[in-house]
Amino acid sequence: MLRIVLRRLLQSIPIGLIVLVGTFILIRVGGGDPTATILGISATAEQRAELRETLGLNDPLFTQLLRYVGEVFTGDFGDSYVSKRPVVAVLLQALPVTLSVTLLAVTVAFIVGIPLGILAARRGGVTDRVIQSSTVLFMAIPGFWLALMLMVGFAVRLRWFPTSGYVAFERDALGWIQHVTLPVVALCSAAVAALCLQTRARFVDIFDQDFIRTLRAAGVPTRSIVFRHALKNAGGTIVTVGGLQFIGLLGGVMFVEQVFALPGIGRIAVQAATQHDFPILQGIVVVLMVLVVITNLVVEIARAAVNPKVRLA
Repeated sequence: MLRIVLRRLLQSIPIGLIVLVGTFILIRVGGGDPTATILGISATAEQRAELRETLGLNDPLFTQLLRYVGEVFTGDFGDSYVSKRPVVAVLLQALPVTLSVTLLAVTVAFIVGIPLGILAARRGGVTDRVIQSSTVLFMAIPGFWLALMLMVGFAVRLRWFPTSGYVAFERDALGWIQHVTLPVVALCSAAVAALCLQTRARFVDIFDQDFIRTLRAAGVPTRSIVFRHALKNAGGTIVTVGGLQFIGLLGGVMFVEQVFALPGIGRIAVQAATQHDFPILQGIVVVLMVLVVITNLVVEIARAAVNPKVRLA
């Protein structure tokens, strides 16, 4: 198991450096001029030039890149150009919101998608066709459009849920549930569909194998076949798909946070992009990259736990 973790970490180092360098260059080249946002349209050219010098934006791009990489490895991402707050403090305040919504969404996807996939594979016929058609439909619906429809229907018209805002779980558990329910539903719809389809496809293949026929011929109950044998064989695929869905949800949560005004990383990223706040954008890239690495590690460990072939490999 330790070898698996070390191998995955070593593989992540060059990929992480490529992402850091590529993102830095894209932000610096195409990110606009932050001095216009900081000083306003009434600032003179001399004031803007002086601010660029103060922020180090006049240094050669390679010098700025080396300084940025050094800051990343020391854990100091600098201060926001706009709010003047440390980037680390801003991200630590927003990260729990994003993680709470994303983790709850992927949990709901597992709870709903896997049983639906098993049901479709077991029953077949009309049940299978209805479930497959429904999942394909939900995969085709854009998350931001679904978020808007949920807000209009359940928050504006029925007033069952708040339209915006966020309450921390430790402060008010019921309020937290009310604020995250609609964002989670909008975020997890495509993940539920993907997990359902992948689970169905894997179980259809497993149910057609010889050892399942042998178990049925021996009189083993269907419930035992499904949960003790088939699910164990399908566990590696399900875990891998779930990890990919979590990574995908980290991207989709940005749109959902904008619709429901959640103070998470996604909303901060949009604000930073419009304000040309380079340190915030670069810090968000680092955080998301770390989350992806951690997710891949968890998936690899889980696959090794349920599949001995992975450990042997």
